[in-house]
Amino acid sequence: MKNYIYIYLLFLSCANVIPPSGGPIDKSPPVVISVFPENNTINFQENKITIYFNENVIITNPGGIYTLPDPNLIEKINITGKGKGVEIYLTDSLKKNTTYIVDFQGAISDLNEGNKLNSLKYVFSTGGNIDSSVVYGKITELEHNGVEQNSLVGLYIGDVIEKFDSLIRVKRPDFFCFTNKEGVYNYSNLKNGTYTLMCIKDNNLNFKYENNELVSMPKLIHLKDSLEKNIAIFLDERYNNLISENDSVKEVLDLNDSVIKNANFGVINLIFNNSIYHAKNYIGQITQKNESLNTFNISDSIVTIDNIKEGSYQLKLIQDLNNNGKWDSGNIGTLRSPEKIFFFKDSIKISANWELNLNID
Repeated sequence: MKNYIYIYLLFLSCANVIPPSGGPIDKSPPVVISVFPENNTINFQENKITIYFNENVIITNPGGIYTLPDPNLIEKINITGKGKGVEIYLTDSLKKNTTYIVDFQGAISDLNEGNKLNSLKYVFSTGGNIDSSVVYGKITELEHNGVEQNSLVGLYIGDVIEKFDSLIRVKRPDFFCFTNKEGVYNYSNLKNGTYTLMCIKDNNLNFKYENNELVSMPKLIHLKDSLEKNIAIFLDERYNNLISENDSVKEVLDLNDSVIKNANFGVINLIFNNSIYHAKNYIGQITQKNESLNTFNISDSIVTIDNIKEGSYQLKLIQDLNNNGKWDSGNIGTLRSPEKIFFFKDSIKISANWELNLNID
């Protein structure tokens, strides 16, 4: 009986005519076959760049193609070569002895599947050499130490720190790039010299600072060949309308001696070195998922926290310079930096009915 049913079902399934699938879906972006003039051309004198690909392509976002240092370098873009070529026509505003970058920023995709080509950049120079200095680093959100992807990292030529607060609201950076998903940025093909380096979380992509966006303090750099600069961004204190941390702290770590210890709770002894507790201006915080669960002053070498529920936590230390009992953000208007925050690199594992001693250096 089982064989009969099996054969009958197989027969019915074979009766349905299903067209061939055509193979696996193409998930690969277009591949560059040729470029004219060649990438990294010096003494550039053309008014057109032509790029050919291995398949038909489309320009999905022409406005997302960035040109530096001249943002208006491109006059028009055409698809050519039976759909496999892209022609970029340039304006007649090229300056002498200048390195130019055309960064396509994922604006080119294949026609059929829409796979983006994310890493295409064309560089040329109207002079005899291409600028090759590099500035790179990582962007983090200061208060919680999270990486920040798609943040705008910008450079202004020269020292503009005194007018920084007003300048970044009205003028796009002379050079810029965006962070990747790991929060890393890398800007190459720069000329050696002095720049003001900054970062904003440019939510509306207008290349200018808005009050509700995270921002960094300006950093004056003297670039020669290669320079690593990590940057922290924060919400300027003038626009911090969030509930103060003292009001939002969740008192889940009850330190009252009258509380009866639960079987699911443990104890942690935080042992600080002399430089931390002698300073008398450090605040500690136990956090979980970026939420502060307990805040305490560090006035002794050992701070004991009992009745902490088993689980995984993080520890951060705030250098409370004004001794107001909380973290103060920065102010780019007065050029006052935010108070420093130090994060304990490892998670703290609390086990039920266990007492943990943790050395903090």
